[in-house]
Order: sequence, then structure tokens, then C-alpha cells
Amino acid sequence: IDILASGLGVWFFVSIAMGGFEDMLIGWDVDEREGEGSIRVPVYPVRSVIFAFAIVSAATYAVLLIHFLFGGQAITEEEEGRHETVEGSQI
Repeated sequence: IDILASGLGVWFFVSIAMGGFEDMLIGWDVDEREGEGSIRVPVYPVRSVIFAFAIVSAATYAVLLIHFLFGGQAITEEEEGRHETVEGSQI
């Protein structure tokens, strides 16, 4: 189930990044703002933050997916001397 969840996480966040990339570029190009009257808030920084954190989240899920697929060494200091494969989501 961890492999499935990690794969879906990669797919989900890559989809968000791909879907928001063009809108982010257009927002920066046209100085996109939202609001009424004298209160106009810029939207393009929010689009950029969503894109950036979607990439970071996809990379995190990709690392988890690789870890669950190929196993690996325990990464905590207490487990440093052991050479067992970590099972499940016990990272």
C-alpha cells in the first residue's frame, strides 16, 4: 500500500505542477490581480508558490517511492549500525 500511495502522490503533485505551470507564466506576464475596486491583490506569487511546492512534494513522494521499491538502510541514529531493510513506512 505504501508503494501505491507514494506513486499516487508523485502523480498527483506532478499533475498539479504541470497544470499550473502555464497559468503561472501567464500570470507573471500580464500582472494578474484579483479583487474589486481599490483592493487588488496580486495572484501570480500564489501561483508560483503552488507550483514550487508541488515540485517539492512530488520529489518527496518520489524519494519515498524509491525507498519503498528498493528498500534501504535505516536512517535514524539509533539504527545506524543495523543493515536490515526497513519495512513499510517506518522511515
